[in-house]
Amino acid sequence: MQTSAPARADRVRVTGLGVIAPIGDSPDDLWSALLAAKAEPVTGPAGPAYRHDGAPAAARPASRFAVDAAFAAVADAGLSPTALVRAGVFLGTGLGDLPGFERAYRAGGIAPAPSPFLAAPAVARAVGCGGPVHGIGTGCSAGVYAVGMALDAIRSGEVDVAIAGGTEAVSAVAAASLRRLGLLDEVVCRPFDADRAGMVPGEGAAVLVLESAAHAAARGHDAAYATVDGFGMSCDAHHVTAPEPTGDPIRAAVRAALRDAGRPRADVGAVVPHRAGVVANDRAETAALAQELSGGTPAYGVKAVLGHTGGAAGAFGCLVAALMAYHGTVPPNAHVATPDPDCPLAVPLTPTPLATGTVLVTGTGFGGNNAAVVISRADAPARAARSFGAAS
Repeated sequence: MQTSAPARADRVRVTGLGVIAPIGDSPDDLWSALLAAKAEPVTGPAGPAYRHDGAPAAARPASRFAVDAAFAAVADAGLSPTALVRAGVFLGTGLGDLPGFERAYRAGGIAPAPSPFLAAPAVARAVGCGGPVHGIGTGCSAGVYAVGMALDAIRSGEVDVAIAGGTEAVSAVAAASLRRLGLLDEVVCRPFDADRAGMVPGEGAAVLVLESAAHAAARGHDAAYATVDGFGMSCDAHHVTAPEPTGDPIRAAVRAALRDAGRPRADVGAVVPHRAGVVANDRAETAALAQELSGGTPAYGVKAVLGHTGGAAGAFGCLVAALMAYHGTVPPNAHVATPDPDCPLAVPLTPTPLATGTVLVTGTGFGGNNAAVVISRADAPARAARSFGAAS
């Protein structure tokens, strides 16, 4: 059953997507790879990782990933330079360009101390955005926060267009730290498998162009992948790294997002959870989602094919949710030999029709930073008329 979208004047459109990922550098290539569900990590000195260039020693910094993805998203949306004069940038990352600093250190050179907050200004300068610039560092939920903050900025009238997303590059230091914490799976990321043993690092950037419906109409651009309808957040402040075990703070973020979107839980046709293969975190999130969503809601674990991209993870979740809404399909989950018997969510192993046009995305970060975003199918005329590429 296809549910109708809420009649809101402030619905915000996703008019462009840009992606740099180990399995594809365009929305179409990424979608094809997700449907194939065959991605495998590359094993290097720091262990397995999903690397963009397929080599153990990555060379591109997170800021470069972000700039490339942003340029692609702007081109996809058909935005002219004048349309970006007031545009804002909202970019999540955990480590920024730390891996470049690590390479310089290993080579015996001197490099400036890295900052995770330099990637967002780099995007603004490169693309020509003159609006507010926010680098968001809420850990692994940063990408969801970025999309949600961009939504709020457009609704409030602060901006008409926002470049929102996240970026991350694989760090040897971060991987070693995660290994010390016992959070790494030394084989493959398998978030919905009973034998999951942890996360596997990944890298890349995911960028969405968000645009007010009025601005898109004024430039004669009706095409859209999806709409961003609601945003919720919470912080449980339970522990530096461990989640609050009941999942109640995550539930609060989900409830807030659905309330903001004006949607009942029955409208959620699928969920892209944070679920990364870390048992304690998975249990807390699953407890929250099981109580807030209808029974048997399909779940898709994107980290199984992309790895855990840190501050970009939630942005990848939002980008994939937009593609799911656009194509009306839930991709198959990868690396599921024995489904987790404690997970009440449905875990499709083949491409599955999206029962409704709405997808929920959740993100959790160290320190208890939780966020959720509701993404829905664009109205039928806009979806049928999709025509990107010509600047307007």
